[in-house]
Amino acid sequence: MYALGVSGISQLDAAYAQNTKDVARYIQHTSEGRLCIERGYALQPWQRVAREVIESLMCNYYVAWTDMAQRLNISAEEVKEALNYDVPALQQMADDGLITFERTHIALTEAGSPFVRNVAAALDKMMINNNNRFSKPV
Repeated sequence: MYALGVSGISQLDAAYAQNTKDVARYIQHTSEGRLCIERGYALQPWQRVAREVIESLMCNYYVAWTDMAQRLNISAEEVKEALNYDVPALQQMADDGLITFERTHIALTEAGSPFVRNVAAALDKMMINNNNRFSKPV
């Protein structure tokens, strides 16, 4: 997915790239037919797997481990290893009625769908011991 505009973030197969936040510089570069990328981030293989799982969960409210493994051409265990696959935390979310959590899959419940970002963040290794939050509360 390619982002256009000032501060836009493009999602590439193995990286992210962010456009400059400087409007004048962005206009100048694009009018010259050049990209205006200010910074980028290359993903590790495990981060690419985690991104696929989280994207699937957030878009479909469901992730089947064997289906994801087949799609990524790795084992279901490798999929789980790329995540913060914390069984007690996932079971607590299931006990709270947010997800169904089985050996084969995770699915958001209707009651849990408003909390999809929380469930996804719980699976993200990058969020462990990280107090940064990237969306501002309404």
